[in-house]
Amino acid sequence: MLNRKINSINTEKNIVLKIQKLCREMEPFIDGCINDMHLISPIVIEPIQALKLKHMGNHNPRLHTDEILIALSICATTNPTAELAIQQLSKLRGCEAHSTVILSRVDENVFQKLGINITCEPQYQSKKLFHK
Repeated sequence: MLNRKINSINTEKNIVLKIQKLCREMEPFIDGCINDMHLISPIVIEPIQALKLKHMGNHNPRLHTDEILIALSICATTNPTAELAIQQLSKLRGCEAHSTVILSRVDENVFQKLGINITCEPQYQSKKLFHK
């Protein structure tokens, strides 16, 4: 259980770092919104994970794209960089993105609503027989 929790924390830190890396790469296109501060504070992510695991019966602490965007909007109330990132979301319309696994329906819907064209590798994230 402890290893699973450590892995999930590491996974969430990796997600935050990937978002920051993506924003750094996009910086010339989105008015320079990145500095060394976290866009999404772990203090915001951890309670969402706990809610999913302890109260909603989920077994996976990873956050969907919509949950990440909600966490980003919460952080935007106190973090001007996160607020700027939220303001720049409309500039992603028409962009291309690629996932190394087949995305959940929830994530596909978020990309569609943002107007981001997404492609995926033909590989599921898990070995489950049934996928939603």
